[in-house]
Amino acid sequence: MEWQIGAWIECESSREKGQIEPYDGKSICVSLGEGITLFGSPDALERLGWKPVANESFGD
Repeated sequence: MEWQIGAWIECESSREKGQIEPYDGKSICVSLGEGITLFGSPDALERLGWKPVANESFGD
């Protein structure tokens, strides 16, 4: 699975889920909902336990 706009990612330790959104920059923008947004490179997010998951609907 790749880090693409619209892809879902999940943190292995917290089980938190987010969706990659468009962003002008070298970082990835990940919306966790309720105004919480992460910005980071794929490598940094993976070190923190975030990984892309299969296309699923997580109940928007």
